[in-house]
Amino acid sequence: MRGLIEKLNLYGREAFYIPTDGFDKTMLNIAHMCFEDKELQEEVGKLKADLGARYECRTTTFSPYKEGVNKIVDTNVYPIKFPDKCYQFEVKNSSVMNLWDYCKQLIDYNIVAVPYNGMIYAWGNRNSISSMCGSNVNGTIELVPLTRKNFFDNGTLKSMLLKTLLIIIGKHSNCKYNRNKIWRESKKIGYIINGKNIEAYQGIQFSLFMDWKFSYLTLTPAFYYKDRSDVSKEENKEFSDRFMEQICKMQANKNYAAYIKHWINIIFI
Repeated sequence: MRGLIEKLNLYGREAFYIPTDGFDKTMLNIAHMCFEDKELQEEVGKLKADLGARYECRTTTFSPYKEGVNKIVDTNVYPIKFPDKCYQFEVKNSSVMNLWDYCKQLIDYNIVAVPYNGMIYAWGNRNSISSMCGSNVNGTIELVPLTRKNFFDNGTLKSMLLKTLLIIIGKHSNCKYNRNKIWRESKKIGYIINGKNIEAYQGIQFSLFMDWKFSYLTLTPAFYYKDRSDVSKEENKEFSDRFMEQICKMQANKNYAAYIKHWINIIFI
């Protein structure tokens, strides 16, 4: 067990050993603590003792699974590999220019860029970058290395990677997209909340997860409002709850996985 935990920690995972007499007893103790009333806790304790008197409490030692692993588990986490270089340049008058707005304009020319520490970091065709940004560049456009640590420590570069992935996937699948969601307007949903018909489109939300060895793209069910400005905070919560209830229904894990698989077939196949 010690070796397993040490190996997991070595590869960037958090793992702990928690001694317990078994899952059932652990859940019983957690449920017991949920009763704040002391007298009620004592009654629960007596009930547990009475019910447990007829059964022998047995424990088994931990042993690794010895048979071959031949099963595939459904997952919403997918390993990815990102480019190890990007373009870097400085923009003239960067102190007075809104660099985020400047970068947003470049998306129309298949250039994904973000500002960081007064510099612009971008992915795209070098000729396109030179053509669109050349007159505003202070100095030269350089190709600089990117490491996993750059992305791990820098939220701005991480957002550039996610934005690039969404653009590529969105165009490939002929879907609408923004900075972290993909949806199709043909997949309409709507609920009556507070007497108001609120409409949205079914979709999928993306996020990035990285440890010290691998990078992953995670997918979760999501929706995109037809008109977000007319939805209050309370209405948004109600809409979100109903959306998830509709997806999960009576078999939460199975239906959740089926929803993810359906969108995987749309965006990747």
